Amino acid sequence: MSRMHNIGIFSGGVAVLSAVLFYAIPGVAEKLGFSGVKFLAGEVWRFVTFSFAHVSQTHLLENIISLLVAFFLATEIEVVSVHYIAAFFGAGLVVAILNVLAFPTLLMAGASVGIYATYGALSARGSPYVSRKVLVPILAVPVLAQFVLKALSGSGILVQILLHSVGFAFGVVLLFIISKHRPAKERVFALMEDS
Repeated sequence: MSRMHNIGIFSGGVAVLSAVLFYAIPGVAEKLGFSGVKFLAGEVWRFVTFSFAHVSQTHLLENIISLLVAFFLATEIEVVSVHYIAAFFGAGLVVAILNVLAFPTLLMAGASVGIYATYGALSARGSPYVSRKVLVPILAVPVLAQFVLKALSGSGILVQILLHSVGFAFGVVLLFIISKHRPAKERVFALMEDS
């Protein structure tokens, strides 16, 4: 099975499971979402299930579209499937720990933290034509811009910006740590390469 096939199955599985849970379980975000209080009360499974619980149809649709974009980027950049999946779930674990320590009453739901981590991992991987020094900011700006715009409009989502930023940063750091260095290739932005 190819790497892209594995990533396609994983992304499709997250999308389908999220949709099934949303329509099958009324109030799924409350029942499967993550909060530090519920986690410390013994509901430890929530650190996995919150990625599949969504608060609205719009939230679900945004995450499904983002998963599709991440899959196409992963196909282009040729990221290793295990790195993609590790970024998705690893970021969820890191953000869950942050939630327990700093925001224990905040209810988290949705796949976006994991998706942002995959974007971070994809940007850190780089591509045959674009250095990761260029790709990280290129992917980071649109990923975080929507939250910055909402914050500037007074939507009061600074904690969401923080948690999604942590997800993206986790993906970047993870790929820098575990990715193997590929042989140097001719790149469009060759001036941005390490000397």
